[in-house]
Amino acid sequence: MGISAEKQIELLRTMFRIRAFEERVRDLFAAGRLPGFVHLSIGQEGVAAGAFGAQVAAWIAEEVFDAPVRRVAARDVPISFSPPLEEYVLPQVRDIVDAVRQVVG
Repeated sequence: MGISAEKQIELLRTMFRIRAFEERVRDLFAAGRLPGFVHLSIGQEGVAAGAFGAQVAAWIAEEVFDAPVRRVAARDVPISFSPPLEEYVLPQVRDIVDAVRQVVG
Protein backbone atom coordinates (compact mmCIF):
# COMPACT_ATOMS: atom_id res chain seq x y z
CA MET A 1 0.00 0.00 0.00
CA GLY A 2 1.66 3.18 -1.20
CA ILE A 3 0.86 6.83 -1.47
CA SER A 4 -1.20 7.76 -4.53
CA ALA A 5 0.27 10.02 -7.19
CA GLU A 6 -2.24 12.73 -6.31
CA LYS A 7 -1.24 12.62 -2.63
CA GLN A 8 2.45 12.74 -3.54
CA ILE A 9 1.86 15.85 -5.65
CA GLU A 10 -0.12 17.43 -2.81
CA LEU A 11 2.69 16.71 -0.34
CA LEU A 12 5.31 18.10 -2.72
CA ARG A 13 3.31 21.29 -3.20
CA THR A 14 2.97 21.63 0.57
CA MET A 15 6.73 21.20 0.99
CA PHE A 16 7.33 23.90 -1.65
CA ARG A 17 4.98 26.30 0.16
CA ILE A 18 6.77 25.66 3.46
CA ARG A 19 10.18 26.16 1.83
CA ALA A 20 9.02 29.41 0.18
CA PHE A 21 7.76 30.66 3.56
CA GLU A 22 11.04 29.74 5.26
CA GLU A 23 13.06 31.51 2.57
CA ARG A 24 10.92 34.64 2.84
CA VAL A 25 11.27 34.70 6.63
CA ARG A 26 15.04 34.30 6.25
CA ASP A 27 15.21 37.19 3.79
CA LEU A 28 13.10 39.46 6.01
CA PHE A 29 15.17 38.61 9.08
CA ALA A 30 18.46 39.14 7.24
CA ALA A 31 17.22 42.52 5.95
CA GLY A 32 16.31 43.59 9.50
CA ARG A 33 12.63 43.81 8.62
CA LEU A 34 11.62 40.94 10.89
CA PRO A 35 12.49 41.51 14.55
CA GLY A 36 13.31 38.81 17.02
CA PHE A 37 15.42 35.71 16.84
CA VAL A 38 15.81 32.93 14.33
CA HIS A 39 15.91 29.39 15.69
CA LEU A 40 16.54 26.28 13.67
CA SER A 41 16.23 22.55 14.28
CA ILE A 42 17.17 19.91 11.72
CA GLY A 43 15.87 16.35 11.99
CA GLN A 44 16.81 13.21 10.11
CA GLU A 45 16.73 9.46 10.56
CA GLY A 46 20.38 9.11 9.57
CA VAL A 47 23.16 9.31 12.14
CA ALA A 48 24.58 12.77 12.80
CA ALA A 49 28.19 11.95 11.89
CA GLY A 50 28.86 12.61 8.22
CA ALA A 51 25.19 13.14 7.39
CA PHE A 52 23.62 15.72 5.13
CA GLY A 53 21.96 17.41 8.10
CA ALA A 54 25.39 18.19 9.54
CA GLN A 55 26.36 20.10 6.42
CA VAL A 56 23.07 21.98 6.33
CA ALA A 57 23.41 22.92 10.01
CA ALA A 58 26.99 24.11 9.53
CA TRP A 59 26.08 26.16 6.46
CA ILE A 60 23.13 27.81 8.20
CA ALA A 61 25.09 28.56 11.38
CA GLU A 62 28.13 29.92 9.54
CA GLU A 63 26.72 31.58 6.44
CA VAL A 64 23.04 32.40 6.84
CA PHE A 65 22.19 33.20 10.47
CA ASP A 66 24.05 33.93 13.62
CA ALA A 67 21.65 31.63 15.45
CA PRO A 68 21.79 28.41 17.42
CA VAL A 69 21.29 25.15 15.55
CA ARG A 70 20.36 21.82 17.14
CA ARG A 71 20.49 18.57 15.17
CA VAL A 72 18.22 15.62 15.92
CA ALA A 73 19.45 12.37 14.40
CA ALA A 74 19.57 8.63 14.90
CA ARG A 75 22.01 7.19 17.40
CA ASP A 76 25.34 6.20 15.87
CA VAL A 77 24.66 2.45 15.95
CA PRO A 78 23.32 -0.07 13.42
CA ILE A 79 19.52 -0.04 13.17
CA SER A 80 17.92 -3.23 14.42
CA PHE A 81 14.90 -5.01 12.98
CA SER A 82 13.42 -5.15 16.49
CA PRO A 83 10.70 -2.45 16.85
CA PRO A 84 11.70 -1.49 20.42
CA LEU A 85 15.36 -1.17 19.42
CA GLU A 86 14.43 0.74 16.28
CA GLU A 87 12.42 3.16 18.42
CA TYR A 88 15.46 3.59 20.68
CA VAL A 89 17.80 4.30 17.73
CA LEU A 90 15.62 6.56 15.56
CA PRO A 91 14.67 10.09 16.65
CA GLN A 92 11.22 10.28 18.20
CA VAL A 93 8.78 13.17 18.57
CA ARG A 94 9.96 13.75 22.14
CA ASP A 95 13.55 14.15 20.85
CA ILE A 96 12.45 16.81 18.35
CA VAL A 97 10.39 18.64 20.97
CA ASP A 98 13.33 18.59 23.42
CA ALA A 99 15.69 19.98 20.73
CA VAL A 100 13.32 22.80 19.82
CA ARG A 101 12.90 23.70 23.50
CA GLN A 102 16.69 23.77 23.95
CA VAL A 103 17.13 26.12 20.98
CA VAL A 104 14.24 28.40 21.84
CA GLY A 105 15.11 28.44 25.50
